[in-house]
Amino acid sequence: MRPEADPSEDRADQSNSRFVRIAKYAAIGLQFPSTIIGGLVLGYLVDKFLGTSPWGVTILTFVAFAGAVAQLIHWVRRFGNEK
Repeated sequence: MRPEADPSEDRADQSNSRFVRIAKYAAIGLQFPSTIIGGLVLGYLVDKFLGTSPWGVTILTFVAFAGAVAQLIHWVRRFGNEK
């Protein structure tokens, strides 16, 4: 026989579940622009070191944006399967 579940545990599980969901989406929201900013900074450093302005910034920003979109699609598919 299964012992009676404590109602406070159910509320704690719901609270944890809600917090986990919020944390996941916050991580996505921070990761997307961080990836693009990282591409900008890396492109700037490449341009400064090699003197190829503005090509390093342009190319690495587009690459970072494509990577951020690919990662966003991955996260949406992964979280879309969860309830």
